[in-house]
Amino acid sequence: MGVVPKLDMEDSYVLVTAVRLAQLVFTGVVTGLTAALIKNTRGYVGIDVPGSVYAAQNFLMFCAIVNWFSAVYGLLSRRIQSLAKPMIQLPLDGAGTIFSLIGAIIISAKLGVVDCHKVAEGKTKISDDWIALFPYTDMTYDSDETRSAIEGKCRMFQADDVFFYVLFVSAALSLFFTFRTWKSGGGGIAKSGGIV
Repeated sequence: MGVVPKLDMEDSYVLVTAVRLAQLVFTGVVTGLTAALIKNTRGYVGIDVPGSVYAAQNFLMFCAIVNWFSAVYGLLSRRIQSLAKPMIQLPLDGAGTIFSLIGAIIISAKLGVVDCHKVAEGKTKISDDWIALFPYTDMTYDSDETRSAIEGKCRMFQADDVFFYVLFVSAALSLFFTFRTWKSGGGGIAKSGGIV
């Protein structure tokens, strides 16, 4: 059995910065997908959308915004020494981690579908408040355009779900590194400042 090599300050700085950048990128992807889904749902006049659909989509955007705060503050603290405070970053990373996991679970629960094509073809029974159904409430599966739109929106929700889970992993890694810095005395400053 080999011994796991210990990271020196330079390696640790690069690794933590890469994790923070990944968190920022995945936060941007999740925000974009969620915004597109919200626009798609609310872009039609006269469609009666259940409140649970709006609530779920609004909460997903809230989860993305929490991760924006965590990721941006984390990256800024890498370069600005006065921001490198684990006692501020720890709650931000904790909230980002928890809310990204909750967002992923909400999409999974509200979508509840494995095969979007079968739903679009009408072969799978769905509830009246299925999150990807709106604004296509007429569900007359005789239109290729309607079937394609339902399948496309379902797949967008699936993509959003996957990216929420990936965001959870990057946020959890960020939380781990912040916690490690806090446990080591909080003085983890590398290069021109920042939490190691």
